Amino acid sequence: MSMDEGLPTPPENVRKPKVNDLGQHEIRCADCDCILLIMMKTEEIDFVNKFKVENCPKCKGESWLNSLVGKYFIAQAEGMTIKSMTFDEKTQVMKIRMM
Repeated sequence: MSMDEGLPTPPENVRKPKVNDLGQHEIRCADCDCILLIMMKTEEIDFVNKFKVENCPKCKGESWLNSLVGKYFIAQAEGMTIKSMTFDEKTQVMKIRMM
């Protein structure tokens, strides 16, 4: 008896997202060191992303300014929720505010 018995077979035409995981980086609160975001590198490109996370849910602190080269997928760390994301054109920094 197979382990898959009784499970539905996915249709052939279902589109599955593809994410290349070329490494990941944790963005942590500078004050309490809790993990706020997981950044998964998806593409090697010569583009510098600057991120700063505000309003840590544990201590209301913020992250250091993080500079990452490449294309990234942003994921919330376990138990964290993103409230808003704004890009500051003047400083070229993505500011991410947690709930």
